[in-house]
Amino acid sequence: MSERALVPAVLLHVPYVRRAGAWPFGEHQLQRHAAEVLVPLLVAGRQCASPCRLSVALSPVLATQLADREILRGIGKWLRRRWEAVRELPSGLPADLELAWAWERERMGEVEEAWFGTLAQQPLAALAALQADGLVEILAAPATGAVLPLSPRPSAARMQLHVARVTLEELMGAAPEGLWTPEGAWASAASGGWSLDGLASDVGFRYVLDSARGWVDQDDGIGSREPFGPASSPDGLVHLAPPDSFMAACLDPLSGFPGEGGYLGVVPDAPMSVAPAGPLLARGTGEDGEASSVPYLPEQARDLADRHAASALALARQLLDAAIARTGRAACLLLPVDAARFLAWPEGKRWFMQVLGRAGEAGLTLRSAGEVAAWSPTRSLSAVLPSSWDRSGTLLPWQPLNTDWYWQQVAAAADHAESLVGHRGGDDRPLMRRALAQAQREAMLLASGDWPRMVGVGGGAADYAAARIREHLDRFRRLAEMVDAGDPDESLVERYEALDNPFGRLDPTWVYPGVAPSSWSEYD
Repeated sequence: MSERALVPAVLLHVPYVRRAGAWPFGEHQLQRHAAEVLVPLLVAGRQCASPCRLSVALSPVLATQLADREILRGIGKWLRRRWEAVRELPSGLPADLELAWAWERERMGEVEEAWFGTLAQQPLAALAALQADGLVEILAAPATGAVLPLSPRPSAARMQLHVARVTLEELMGAAPEGLWTPEGAWASAASGGWSLDGLASDVGFRYVLDSARGWVDQDDGIGSREPFGPASSPDGLVHLAPPDSFMAACLDPLSGFPGEGGYLGVVPDAPMSVAPAGPLLARGTGEDGEASSVPYLPEQARDLADRHAASALALARQLLDAAIARTGRAACLLLPVDAARFLAWPEGKRWFMQVLGRAGEAGLTLRSAGEVAAWSPTRSLSAVLPSSWDRSGTLLPWQPLNTDWYWQQVAAAADHAESLVGHRGGDDRPLMRRALAQAQREAMLLASGDWPRMVGVGGGAADYAAARIREHLDRFRRLAEMVDAGDPDESLVERYEALDNPFGRLDPTWVYPGVAPSSWSEYD
């Protein structure tokens, strides 16, 4: 009987927030991500009953933050404050609110114990151990979560990919072969006409997770949006994509799994230095159809997660059976999960664990992305048009109308960053190398895919993103001016290194094609 493979893949990503504000953005994002996403996932990785090589895409910018002692201390303090805030049950609460509060207390107690106990405040070591034991396969994301099809120059995209592989190899012990693109955003040829597929292959990536909405078959033109196997491109890159029908049914936050839009658990947003204003609530829908908040009932949420997990597995089996009947060969179904989007929901973790744990009962074999990427391709692609997993299927979420100015600045910085290497790349002075590497860091952090999306959201998110854009742009310009003049200011370089310090082994010459990772940047 042909194999029915379910390929669960999880993204762990937080933008660079070190020393960049607190609540509600800034380091608060990372601290909350640790409590609600990272720690539960690491604990769950050891609890899954079925044999599973789960694919975990770890963004390099998150990995470097999780290797930072200052960041780790901040997470520990935040978790302790959160635990202290919910440890004692307030008196006088109604019974249903007592249930919700007790659930939050139990959850935070488990997270606090795991962080200081089994994980020993070393999440990367725990993830590396899962990888070494064959339970997890590490994928990369672009270094700062950049949207590579919108990269203004191949040199900027090449730097994102080189840094991603080198960073994860250094921190996790193995260079990743797979690439998770932000929301599946990809195009085989970028806006400038250069081959993004070829660039990824040259850097060392073997396969990419993207959207089949842009796949163009060599023989049949625009192909089906229902892929159940790997596809190959002329540049040798393997493409894996989820079928549209499954994504629409399973990953829609309003009508899919987990939750039906009527009962999604939320923790009130408040500074964690003080006790929450009230117990956990859930978003609900009143009789008049208007959104409302109701007490969060853990048992009801668990039942909902279990039902939806069973429905997701049944749908996966149905789609895979149909694919095998058509082709007579093994079929796979990619299930991409943005951990911050799903596992942060109280019922999200249970839903995911139920999907993994009950896949065998549904007749499905759990496979890693790398395993199915090694299958014989089921389709040959002539191109991948600009596309993503967004509902629009396009790259528009990163190009809202009010971001033209941002993309102009990204393009100008990419041009200047490349010219700096051409001008000063042969200067062997240690200070010049540091200044040149720091300029590249600032240009990369400027190109984070998080900023244009936050600008498009508006409100406080847009204000925060705009401030971060200005900061990185200003630092890049000041560093570029010093490098161009051949006279870096050591005190200023040190100041910027202290503020923005990811990717310590960054080699600015990676902007050039054919330059392999080297020890160029071992200057400190």
